[in-house]
Amino acid sequence: MKKISLLLFHILIGIVVSQAQTFGPLHVDVFGQILTQLTFQLEPEDNLTFNLVENEDIQPQGRGVSIGRWKFSLFNPPESVSRYEVVYDYDSLAAPDISSTIDFELIEIDDETAEQAVFTSGNAHRILVSGENTVIETRLGARLTNKGRREVALASASDEYSSEITIMLVQI
Repeated sequence: MKKISLLLFHILIGIVVSQAQTFGPLHVDVFGQILTQLTFQLEPEDNLTFNLVENEDIQPQGRGVSIGRWKFSLFNPPESVSRYEVVYDYDSLAAPDISSTIDFELIEIDDETAEQAVFTSGNAHRILVSGENTVIETRLGARLTNKGRREVALASASDEYSSEITIMLVQI
């Protein structure tokens, strides 16, 4: 009986082994991801109130008064050229209950070269990025236009003249 059992066992194992099948090969695809990191920040100056009559820097011939800075950072950009614009939008200085307004211009000041670029409302600073990490930091200033200086001479006194400057980053 043992021999028959042992013989049956060997026959069953032989049948199972002879019917064994191969599965595969199986594959696993591994993916990696690097995300583009884009930041745009604005840091206004602490004191943004200026004497429009006596401050020489805010006069049309002056270097302008510093009102803040913006910083554009782009890390891991696509290899193709990316285009951005920093768009400025603002109105003349105005005060509540006073009909007169005062024209001024926005300027970008390069701290290394002291060069200035003038931007009127609706103008834009273009940024081209071509596959390299990019950091641009630009200081902003403001000064009266010649028309604005004449308007200051005729305007009513007020400590509430103001203008909201909108700064937007737009991908083009």
